[in-house]
Amino acid sequence: MRRVARESVFQLVFEYTFYNMPNEDTLALMLLGANLNDDDKQFIESTYMGVISQYDQLKQTVAAALENYSVDRVYRPDLVALIIATYELQLATEPPAVIINEAVSLAKKFGSDNSGKFVNGVLSKILAKITSADDGREEYLLNKMQ
Repeated sequence: MRRVARESVFQLVFEYTFYNMPNEDTLALMLLGANLNDDDKQFIESTYMGVISQYDQLKQTVAAALENYSVDRVYRPDLVALIIATYELQLATEPPAVIINEAVSLAKKFGSDNSGKFVNGVLSKILAKITSADDGREEYLLNKMQ
């Protein structure tokens, strides 16, 4: 059910991009409306709150990974998938391949025909930047990939 939970986070963050404020009512509806276990509900709430609390920083990280492209021109569903995945990659709670695959799936479902390739390419650059940072996460991420 983690895929359903990620879709819920996607929808919540997508809404956030329009209003720039959290919507507790929508969050409550998402947590009630789906057939989710307690771990998935916790994932939705913590990921949503984490993403929106770091939204501007995450958007800057995405912007830095774009080549010849402004972050403000990125198709909104693609941007949301990128921001959520960037947050998850920084947390390193799951293998990077899983996080990227899920982001690509979200982009394909909610984006355009080219969204999957675009999101995959940008996230590959973000992952490379995260793993090259000398902050102790490189070894952890590489071990998670195995």
